[in-house]
Amino acid sequence: MGFYGFNQPDTNVYGLLNDPSLPAFTSATTPWLTANFDQLTVEFTGMYNQLETQMGGELKDSAKLVLVLPTGYRSIFSVYSPAASGMTFRQWLNENFPNVRVVTTAEFKDANGGLDVAYLFVENAAEQDESDITGASLIQA
Repeated sequence: MGFYGFNQPDTNVYGLLNDPSLPAFTSATTPWLTANFDQLTVEFTGMYNQLETQMGGELKDSAKLVLVLPTGYRSIFSVYSPAASGMTFRQWLNENFPNVRVVTTAEFKDANGGLDVAYLFVENAAEQDESDITGASLIQA
């Protein structure tokens, strides 16, 4: 239910993949499974910048983030850059965004009209805004 929610006659409970209040999906310029190092870093940086913009500039450098990818995407972390002395995408991510935790899930395969999706979100909203009651960024009620 956390991904798609459920529909009752008297209420709609949306999930992560169909919540109308979330931003619309955007397509990657290059499919991540075939992307090179530079393309992956540009794509991730774009996701981070979009998140920061959506938060009105309130995204703290210390914020713990979660990058959710479709199952089968862990291979992107071994893509390396010959120009950066063989640095892998994983090394770049750890060096530049050390607070990112990576999770994979089968539900993100073909989730958007047959296209795979990825999400980047703040793991603990309470660290960003003390007014949040639960502290959770995503909850399943």
